[in-house]
Amino acid sequence: MKAQTLILLFALFTALATQADDTLDVKDFHLRPAVETAKLNPSGNLIAYEKFGDVFVGNEHVPFSKIYGVNNWHKIHTVSWISDSILAIQTRNNGSGKIGSHFFDLLIQEHDIKVVRKDYIDNQGYIVDRLPMSPENIYFGQYRWNDDGHVYADVHKVPLFSETPYRFNKNQKLNSNSGKIIEWITDQNSLLQVGMSYEDNLPHLWGRKSKRSNKMELIWTGNADTYFNVYGVDPIKRHIWVITDFERDRRAAVVFDLETATVNEVLYEHPNRDVNGIVMDANGEKPLAVTFIDKGRLDYYFLNDEANAVLANVKQHAPAFTYAVYDTSPDFASMLVVKFGQSEPGVIMHCKQQGTDCSPLVDLYPWLDHVQLSTMKVLQTPTTGDLNVESFISFPANADLNTTATLPLVIMPHGGPIGIYDAPFFSSDVEWLAYNGYAVLRVNYRGSGGYGRNFEESGMQQWGRAIERDINAAVEDVLKKYPVLNANRMCLFGASYGGYSSIMGVIQHPDKYKCAVSFAGVTDLPLLFNKRSVQNNETLTQILKEMIGDPASQMTELMAYSPVYNADKVERPVLLIHGTKDSIVDIEHSWRLSRMLSFYNKPHELKIMRGAEHSFDTTGEVKIMYDWVMPFLAEHLNHQPNEVKTQMAE
Repeated sequence: MKAQTLILLFALFTALATQADDTLDVKDFHLRPAVETAKLNPSGNLIAYEKFGDVFVGNEHVPFSKIYGVNNWHKIHTVSWISDSILAIQTRNNGSGKIGSHFFDLLIQEHDIKVVRKDYIDNQGYIVDRLPMSPENIYFGQYRWNDDGHVYADVHKVPLFSETPYRFNKNQKLNSNSGKIIEWITDQNSLLQVGMSYEDNLPHLWGRKSKRSNKMELIWTGNADTYFNVYGVDPIKRHIWVITDFERDRRAAVVFDLETATVNEVLYEHPNRDVNGIVMDANGEKPLAVTFIDKGRLDYYFLNDEANAVLANVKQHAPAFTYAVYDTSPDFASMLVVKFGQSEPGVIMHCKQQGTDCSPLVDLYPWLDHVQLSTMKVLQTPTTGDLNVESFISFPANADLNTTATLPLVIMPHGGPIGIYDAPFFSSDVEWLAYNGYAVLRVNYRGSGGYGRNFEESGMQQWGRAIERDINAAVEDVLKKYPVLNANRMCLFGASYGGYSSIMGVIQHPDKYKCAVSFAGVTDLPLLFNKRSVQNNETLTQILKEMIGDPASQMTELMAYSPVYNADKVERPVLLIHGTKDSIVDIEHSWRLSRMLSFYNKPHELKIMRGAEHSFDTTGEVKIMYDWVMPFLAEHLNHQPNEVKTQMAE
C-alpha cells in the first residue's frame, strides 16, 4: 500500500500548462501534470499510466489503449497490476472520499488491447497482496471502524471476476485478534506477517504469534512522533526493512529484528539528511536502494550493484539531467524513470536492456517543452545555535548572473512551520515568479522536516524568533554570494506560517524589505487556541502549546510575536489575502490585522476570496490570488513582469 513513488512524483512535478510560450498565464503553471502515476506489469513488458483521469495501457509496440476513465465526481487514486494481464484501478469520490476498486482482465493482441472481463469492489480498502501464486485472487484490506471511531483493516481473500460478488463476512477474514491494525505487510509466501497500528500518536508493530496462527501479538511500540514505515519482510521472516528515526536523530534505512524488537542493522544513514524512501524490487523481496535529498538533488545509495549499474547506464543518455527510478521489473531489465532538469520539466522514460535502451514514454508537461525553467542554486548558511540552514535560490531563465543589482528578489517562507520543507524540485509558484523576472529564495529554516529530529525540534516555539533569524541569515548570505540580486528590491510572500513570517519580516526589518504578501497567514497567535476544533481536542491543543507556546503561562510572548499586536510597527505595504472558508487559519486573523493597520493608518490591502479554503481547489482560485499579487509586487519592487494574457480580477 506504500505510495512513496507517487509522493515522490507529485513532489517533483506540481504544475501544468496548456498553451504555447507566448500565451502562458499563471494557470498554466499550476495545473496538475499530465501524468501522475505509471506502472510496469510484473514482467516489465506493459505500462499503465494515468493521464487527466484516463488510464492507458500499452508499450512501444502495442499502441496505448484507454482502459478506464473517471467522471468529474471522481479521481484516480491508485493504479497497480495484479498480474501481467490484470489491472487494478482505485478511484476516490471527490466529495465523500469513498474509495472504489476496479479490476480489468486484458487481452493483449499484436496491435490492440481489449478488456475481456471487469470486476468492482465497493467496500473501501486497499490491495494488501496481489497473490502471484494464486491467479485471479487478491488479499484486500477492508477498512472498518471501532465504536470509538478508530480505523482498522480486516484482510479477506477475494476472488476476482466471479459470478457472485464477494460479501466480506466477518467470519471469512484472514486476520484475528487484530482490531487495531490498519497497515498489513505480507511475506514472499503471501502470509500476513506484520501489521502497523497508530494510537495516541504512537506507532505499534504487530507480528504473528506463530507460523501456524493468524493471530497477531504486539511486538514493539515507538515513542511519541516516531516515524516507522515498513517496506517489506525478508525471506526468513525474522527481519523487516524499515525507514525510521527510532532512537536516532535522522530517519535511516534499517533492518528491524522481529524477535528482539531492535534495529539489527543500519542499511544506510545520511550524515545530515533524512532518508526518505527504500526502492524495493517489483516482488518486494529485496531492497535495491535508498533515496534522500542532498545538495538540491534526488540521490541514491545503492544496496545492489546491478541496480547501480542500470541507473548508471540510464544517466549516460543525458548526464546533465536528474533521474528518479519510478518502477522496475525484478531483474532490472525494464525500468520506468523520470528525467527532469532546467530545460526538461519532466518526462517518463522506459528503459530496457539494463538501461542501455531508453525511449521517452510520455511528457509530464508537453506544453512547457519550449519554456526555459529557472536556474536553481543551493546554499548552506550558518545560523544561530551552531545550525546550518539550506536554501534554494532560483533565477529567471537567461538571467545574466554577472551583472550587479539587476534582479528583484522574492523571499518565500514555507508553511508549517514544523516538519514541512521546501524541495529543490519543480515549484509552480517559483516558476511563475521566475518566468516574470523575479529571483526567488526558499529557506528550510529550523523546524523544517528532512534534516533530522533535533533540527526539527529546534523550531519549536520559535515563531517570530529564531526561525525569522534563519531566514534573515539566508537572505544576507544570498545577497553576498550573488551580487546580481538587488538588496533594495526585496519582498516577502508566503502562505499560512509563510504569511505570518512575511508580515513579521517587514515588522522586524522595515528597512530591508519593501513589502509583504500574506495568503491565509496567522496574525494572532493566541487566537489559534480559540478555534472550537482546538478547544474540543486535547491532543491538538497540546501540539499547539508545544509548537507555539502555552497561553496560560506565555501570553506575553505570544502577543509580543503576533503581527496584530505589532501593527503600529508596520512601515511597509502589506497585502492580505484570505479565503472565507479557511478552516485551518480563520479569516478572522486577516480581518483583525487589517482593522489594526487601518487604526494606525498603515499601508495595506485586504482581499477576500469568497469560498476559498486554506489551499486552492482550482487554478481559477490561483489566478485570482496572483491577479492581486503580481501588480502589488511590480509596484513595490519597481519591476515590469512579462506581459501575459490575463484579465485582472475585480
